[in-house]
Amino acid sequence: MSINIKRVILLISTFGLILTLATSCDMPTITRLSGDIETKVGESYKQVIRTDRELTLEWDYFTGIPAQYNLYYRAHNTTTWQPLDSVTSESALFILTFDRLGEGDWDFGVTAVDSNGNESKIHSSLDDSADPETGWFLTWKKPQ
Repeated sequence: MSINIKRVILLISTFGLILTLATSCDMPTITRLSGDIETKVGESYKQVIRTDRELTLEWDYFTGIPAQYNLYYRAHNTTTWQPLDSVTSESALFILTFDRLGEGDWDFGVTAVDSNGNESKIHSSLDDSADPETGWFLTWKKPQ
């Protein structure tokens, strides 16, 4: 084989390995919503009702070595995720205040980002592995 063909094969193999690692690794999983949770069983997701001024989102650690986690939110029953914040990989929780989002029905998502900037797919609070089980969305009402 010529040197150029070997280089191309090496480049393709390296790219394939990086792509495989970036797309096949476990994603962080939103697992907890702190505090007392009032749930109402809906058709497919549980509604979590809160009137607190803040809540804590928590997730399972990513099994790789992420540089950070990115958090996202969207209005429930919509498709467009909005960036919420980023936290370092040492943390697996985020405290969210009512002033940040206000009243409404919200879905949350988390991704892991490696040191090269590769980001996993968004893992949503609606996913089956979220806690409460079968996924959940937050109905946040004005605090008393």
